[in-house]
Amino acid sequence: MDPCVRDSEITEALEKAKSAHKRIDDHNERMNKMDDNNKILHEMNTNLKLMVQQNEQRDIKVEGIEKDVKDIKDKPHETFNRIKWIFITVFCTAFATALIMSMPTIVSNLIN
Repeated sequence: MDPCVRDSEITEALEKAKSAHKRIDDHNERMNKMDDNNKILHEMNTNLKLMVQQNEQRDIKVEGIEKDVKDIKDKPHETFNRIKWIFITVFCTAFATALIMSMPTIVSNLIN
């Protein structure tokens, strides 16, 4: 066999081996990047779950606050209703008292 042919075959085999190594290195680099991206996605998923839980807790707190605000808004109406009933009771009591106090006068006028 001719030494020039043999040298060219060896050179060609070495070039192919270098090319294969480069492809393997590139593939390993891409796999490492994909692993890094998967880790990032996992962290993002974990953070998203935490955010959803915090949002649910916040919704529960907001519902409680809304109920408290409604109760506070309804209090003036309750107070007004109480005052109204107090005035009505005082008026009726005064009227009944006046009627009872004037009853002897009315009865004596009826008898005479």
